[in-house]
Amino acid sequence: MEEVIVCPLTLEDWKKVAEGFYDKWNFHHTLTALDSKHIIIQAPPNRGSLYYSNKGFHSIVLLALVDADYNFLYVNVGANGSASDVGIFQMTYHHLALEDNAAGLPSREPLPGGGQPVHYFIVGMVPSL
Repeated sequence: MEEVIVCPLTLEDWKKVAEGFYDKWNFHHTLTALDSKHIIIQAPPNRGSLYYSNKGFHSIVLLALVDADYNFLYVNVGANGSASDVGIFQMTYHHLALEDNAAGLPSREPLPGGGQPVHYFIVGMVPSL
């Protein structure tokens, strides 16, 4: 069986993902969750500290967006270990598609019981201190 990562591209697809976050986690207006993992590598020659992470080793970064069931919607692998999650995400095609709404995101809507329209959003993991 072949599995393919399919990122939502239509309003209906994004609404389905957001419904999943509400149904499973009771969290409204969530489009996806973002997190990263560092993959340890041998230090590349003549790269100085470029691949040296704040974790204390040389690495490349796997950045992923997932739905409420932890299914991958988007994966980016290979950024240098010294880069931040936000910095990596801002350099991706996916970020650009979200910024100019080429990804077909839902418009602002009120939360249940509220009257003020609220943007849909991406949740992210906060690194432990």
